[in-house]
Amino acid sequence: MSSVQEIKDRVDVLDIIGQTVQLRRSGASYSGFCPFHDNKNTPAFVVWPDTGYWKCFGACNENGDIFSFLMKKEGWDFKETLQYLAKITGVVLEERSPEQQKKTEEKDRLRDALDKTVGYYQHLFNKSNLAAAAREYVANRGLSPETAAHFEIGFSLKSWDALITYLADFGYTPDDLVEVGLATKNPESGRIYDRFRNRLMIPIRDDRGRMVGFGARSIDPQDEPKYLNSPQNALFDKGRTLYGLDKARKPIRVDGKAVLVEGYLDVISAHQAGYENVVCSMGTALTDRQMSQIKRYARQLVLALDADAAGHKATLKGVEVARESGDREMAFDPRGLVRTDGQLKLDIRVAPLPEGLDPDDLIQKDPKEWETLIDEAQSVVDYMIDVLTKDRDLSDPKVKSEISDAIMPLINDVAHPIEQGTYRQRLATVLRLDERVLFPDVKPPAAAPKQSKGKDKWKSRKEPKLTPSTQLLPDRPAPAANDHSTGAQRYCMACLLVQPELLPGIDRRLREIGLAPLATEDFADTELQLLLDAVSASLRQDTAMPTDFIQDNLDDFLLDRYQRLVDTLADIDLHSEMRQRNLGETVLRVRQQNINRWLNELRFLQLDAQSDDDEMAGVYQTEIVAQISALARIQRALSKQPWKSQ
Repeated sequence: MSSVQEIKDRVDVLDIIGQTVQLRRSGASYSGFCPFHDNKNTPAFVVWPDTGYWKCFGACNENGDIFSFLMKKEGWDFKETLQYLAKITGVVLEERSPEQQKKTEEKDRLRDALDKTVGYYQHLFNKSNLAAAAREYVANRGLSPETAAHFEIGFSLKSWDALITYLADFGYTPDDLVEVGLATKNPESGRIYDRFRNRLMIPIRDDRGRMVGFGARSIDPQDEPKYLNSPQNALFDKGRTLYGLDKARKPIRVDGKAVLVEGYLDVISAHQAGYENVVCSMGTALTDRQMSQIKRYARQLVLALDADAAGHKATLKGVEVARESGDREMAFDPRGLVRTDGQLKLDIRVAPLPEGLDPDDLIQKDPKEWETLIDEAQSVVDYMIDVLTKDRDLSDPKVKSEISDAIMPLINDVAHPIEQGTYRQRLATVLRLDERVLFPDVKPPAAAPKQSKGKDKWKSRKEPKLTPSTQLLPDRPAPAANDHSTGAQRYCMACLLVQPELLPGIDRRLREIGLAPLATEDFADTELQLLLDAVSASLRQDTAMPTDFIQDNLDDFLLDRYQRLVDTLADIDLHSEMRQRNLGETVLRVRQQNINRWLNELRFLQLDAQSDDDEMAGVYQTEIVAQISALARIQRALSKQPWKSQ
């Protein structure tokens, strides 16, 4: 038995969840007010102690097991949650290998070098006469001494070896500093020198507050580049790190919303003004790993884009908005964001700033305008429709064609059918076109049934018969048993780990039959859910083979589960047509099993609610209708052969 399963067998989910949610018994389940969204009117949060599963039937629609509950509530990663639960349940985690232990100790040693460097740079900033220009720059940006100290702002001397000399007293060699990104080695001469010279130094910490690197801004206008980050290394991964998240994660969790700005100092200014849910990326396109981090704390991400980056550089070809400055490139990829929105269930919105204003300028000028800007942020698709239609002659057929060619791929990538339909209608309205011209695959609405005349029209009508086309809500998987994920779930995940390229075909076929794409909720175990996230992430990058990317980016505590799953398919050829068809059918079976369990639970919940005259009875009924509709679509798809994933 794995450590995760042993913890699930021992843990008292009611005790842990009950520390946050006041629960009352209702049959075999317990209910209360959801802790993940603001609602104190309807107790829509349900816990099943026999399965260890929980779900909110309210606005946030979150669900999961005890691992996912703590990860969302505390903002922990899987490793932190595993260690916490192991401690309180008395489960002994598997010992790390000597190689793993050595690797951890080396990282700790290098991180200590970064910690000592933070203090060194801070001392120079506060005390050195050579840092006068840096202190003046910080003051001119409106930052107080207290804020500078809180964010540990420092200064690096205009010297080739000042830091190397300082850290040598602590036993660090120049090669150590190269490894951790504090020094640079000339490939021709072999000379090693300080990487950061005469710069304002901003420490970068991961979401747990551990030092990983530095961001540096030039003080002398003649120095290039203007911005310089630590290089990619064992501690610092630009694609994984969000500046300010260590200080912002609790405010983000409270607010339910994260705001992404472009620069370090924008983050610092926002926090100083009281807007502590603000973070920034490391000057690159926002990555799926960064968005997955945000999803742990919030359901909504707002991109506060500079006006010049957001508006003036929008292009029809590729629909990409970019901003370049020194070694930084702030890239806005609407299509990637739309896809990620659906895959992560993260509500991604865009808030373009007024012309000529940075976030700190706007916040200092008019805090209320900043709040309004963030609150009224648009969806990515709505934003792109506005950007690409602004100041265009919409009576010109060629202009309409250009705009529709740019926007329709975005709309087609939207996962939720209701959202997709709404965007189609809006684009058709803006371009003053019939929706069927833009989207020929859209079926016209069915004609309303004619009312009979006379007395018959006053007769009560029977409830309509449920058909596969009925869909009031998207299909959602059922709570799964606490003991083990099903063999079908494990088989699906093993196939995707061995051949991640199968996932897009699976999702495409699910959409074709009116079902939501494969999601983490289809899997009972948090481990399997995290592995699906890794598969999805591997397909949204192009720097490594997907299988290599998965192994290189998995948490150490997931590698064992990964290897056990992969080993089960050692002698199977997934490239064969038969195996692909089998995988597609197995995905449908997983969804079918989950829905059947869901319906069983929902009917019990509905009966209990009806007996108590609880308003949740109506909510459960709506959910039951949606699940029956999804089940009918699955049954119809399974009756057709073949069902392939490609």
